[in-house]
Formats: sequence, structure tokens, C-alpha cells
Amino acid sequence: MNREALELVAMQLEHASVNWRRIATEHYIRCQPTPTSELDAVADCMADLSRQVRTALED
Repeated sequence: MNREALELVAMQLEHASVNWRRIATEHYIRCQPTPTSELDAVADCMADLSRQVRTALED
């Protein structure tokens, strides 16, 4: 995969993690007793993958 494609992947992962966090927050507001940790974990994973791709691009 070329650099531009990897940069696009990193950007899409960042956007996806932000969207998942928004979904988790909205879910929490509507269903407060229901834990959102699984949604947060998905967002954390996407953000981490984005950071890994960006780190790999810097090397």
C-alpha cells in the first residue's frame, strides 16, 4: 500500500473513532444503566490503529 493510501486509512480510522465515541455518548444518555464500555473499546481500538498507521508512516 502506498503512503497516500495509508494516510487515508489513518484519517478514516480517526473519523470512525470520533463517530463511535459520539454513538457511545448518545447511547449512555438514552440508556444510562447500560454500560458503554464496549462502544468505547471499539473507538479506542480505531484510534489506536490510526496512531499505529501514522507512526509507521513516520518511520
